[in-house]
Amino acid sequence: MKCFRYLMTILAFSAVSHAQMSGVFNVGEYGAKGDGATLDTTALNATVDACSKAGGGTVYVPAGTYLTGTVLLKSNMTLWLASGATLLGSKNLADYPVSAPWTRRSVDWGYGVIEGYNWYKALVRAENVENVTILGPGVIDGNNVFNPEGEEQLRGPHAVSIDHCSNLKIRDLTIKNGSNWNLRLSNCEGVNIDGYSAMGGWDGINLSGVKDVTISNCRLFTGDDSIAADENTKNLSVTNCLMSSSANAFRFAAENSVISNILILGPGRFEHRTSRKLTTESGVQGSPHGNFVMSNVSMINVRSPFWLEYSDDRASSTHISINNLTATGLGRTPFVIYSDPAHPLKSLVLNNVRMDSIGGVSPTDSYQQGMSPYSILPWYGLYADAVEELQLHDVSLGFEQNDSRPAMYLNNVATLKLDGFEADRAEGAAPSILLSRIRHITIDRQVQPLMPLEVEGLGLGAKDITPHQSFQAQVTVRNLGREGLGEVSAQMNGQTRTMEVWLKAGETATVPFTGMVSDSSGEQTVQAGKFAQKLFVRPIPPAHPVSAPFLAFKNVEGEVQQFDDGSFYLNAAGNLAQCCLYRADMYVSAYRKGILQRNGSVITKIDNPDLRSAWAGEAGIIIRNDIADPSHSGGYLVLNASPASGYFMQWDATGSGKVNGRTPLDGYTYWPGWLKVEREDAHFRGYYSKDGETWVKVGEVDLPSASEQLDAGVFAHLSSAHFSELKVENSRAEK
Repeated sequence: MKCFRYLMTILAFSAVSHAQMSGVFNVGEYGAKGDGATLDTTALNATVDACSKAGGGTVYVPAGTYLTGTVLLKSNMTLWLASGATLLGSKNLADYPVSAPWTRRSVDWGYGVIEGYNWYKALVRAENVENVTILGPGVIDGNNVFNPEGEEQLRGPHAVSIDHCSNLKIRDLTIKNGSNWNLRLSNCEGVNIDGYSAMGGWDGINLSGVKDVTISNCRLFTGDDSIAADENTKNLSVTNCLMSSSANAFRFAAENSVISNILILGPGRFEHRTSRKLTTESGVQGSPHGNFVMSNVSMINVRSPFWLEYSDDRASSTHISINNLTATGLGRTPFVIYSDPAHPLKSLVLNNVRMDSIGGVSPTDSYQQGMSPYSILPWYGLYADAVEELQLHDVSLGFEQNDSRPAMYLNNVATLKLDGFEADRAEGAAPSILLSRIRHITIDRQVQPLMPLEVEGLGLGAKDITPHQSFQAQVTVRNLGREGLGEVSAQMNGQTRTMEVWLKAGETATVPFTGMVSDSSGEQTVQAGKFAQKLFVRPIPPAHPVSAPFLAFKNVEGEVQQFDDGSFYLNAAGNLAQCCLYRADMYVSAYRKGILQRNGSVITKIDNPDLRSAWAGEAGIIIRNDIADPSHSGGYLVLNASPASGYFMQWDATGSGKVNGRTPLDGYTYWPGWLKVEREDAHFRGYYSKDGETWVKVGEVDLPSASEQLDAGVFAHLSSAHFSELKVENSRAEK
């Protein structure tokens, strides 16, 4: 029926005579075979040229599989892929030429400079055109082409790439197996995308400098972001779409966007081809500006529903409105929005919003997490910082498993309006609402006087720390007035932190003061009311190069330091193009040569001192026949603690010297924590622990290539970590 409808459209523009049908150019008449084996690039482009010379028309691709390199579209043209028609990308990179000036336009997306002759490769391409349409119901298959000189030393040609086009339409088209972005649009104006499907690849739709865009009735099942739009994209409407991403459903910095009637499903259906994760990080991530309105949205199994952060003055003129949102099965990272206090967000309004997380978090789980979409933050539902006006109307926050964190923390808000707010609270948990530096508050349309609170106790999450290491003070208070807000303070080194909390009449609760730090060493006093606790801030011990019996190795820029207390600090820099050990066997390591015998274990405690949270970061225990021989030596196993992927284990299953097996990448990491690898002959098991006593198995595997004696130590890859209590214990032979 769709083909018939499109044919009727063509006929409507042309009546039915043979002369008038000359505006349709069948690729078969220009030599295209469509047999999936013959390279049809020349025939397809000859058809396009003929259509263009005739002043425009329709390039018709009948059923068949057309193996091809770049097809270059021109103005006033429709590319019509009929039912059963597939454009299949050639595996030969030479079949994707890039013309000047694009060859001279290099890009750098954080993975190193990519030259234009690699970045602008595409299966279907158009540049400096107008009035272009691509119609389905056929398929464009990118064929997962690999390019070692492309982005991340991996990505090949885009499936469809269009630069500088006005009046662009894409209808009822499917793109699958994109070798980079499935649909890339740059500096286009007047774009309509309707009934489009993306399956696999990286971004489903990537917009850069695009204006006046409507996207509707799309299915986007992508390995990377479903829809991405940069800060130069303006006036964007997205409606009636189904999304499943192994990164973010929306990664937005666009100006003036309206999103409605959206279903976002996690985890991803297609593995992220770079990281191999399936986790949907965020429903919306980025910094949309101008007016951003989102309505009638359902999110299921998304790690964080929103992660919006602003670092410039665009926030000062940005209004965000989120209406009728239901988000269930959320991860342990809350709704987050923050900006620079010097340029606060103009307004954030939430209407009829229900967000339920999986919960199950204790206050200590949020130590040393850093601030990222991969973190377990100290609040389970909502965090907002630096907002001029914040309104929450009929907002409900909940969890599936008891969660002792506060539901919401708001900081640096000029005007706060709450009505119909509800939040789940576990027995004995922190108060649901924590507020700091709020100038004007109305709750249920009433100005709230402060209730008197009495401090009844003070505890510290840690009593022995190093300078700049964060800790938590826990102040127990009782509400002496009616239900409402009360104020509580904690002091250290002459500095005072104050928060307002919501408590019922006569209720007692423990208020967490998270992220407290001391810049100096020695004994410190933390005080709340009449209670005081001593905190010892021990100096950081002197660092020196790794000494016997340990060795150091690195094949990437970084640091390997040992301290007088026997602990280690590792910092591995490098380019994101070198991400993931399975692709780039590059690391820094402190280790012992041949220390692990046929029956033994390796245990370490791992901290996150730099609060690093990059998605590509990995650190943990490394075991190998020869740690100083990466990419070659077998017997290779690593047990990872990754901010973005939790605890997972990777190994060399074939003895090739390359990581080629792993456990799932969908968890969380608790800092500080413990890691343990046990060996029984060729069988290995990996564990993590939050306390060093109760262990949770990560995975197990047989490594036939493992030597009688294995190198064992700690490592970091695109990350940093502090390792203490590094122990190797053998049931036989010397330790």
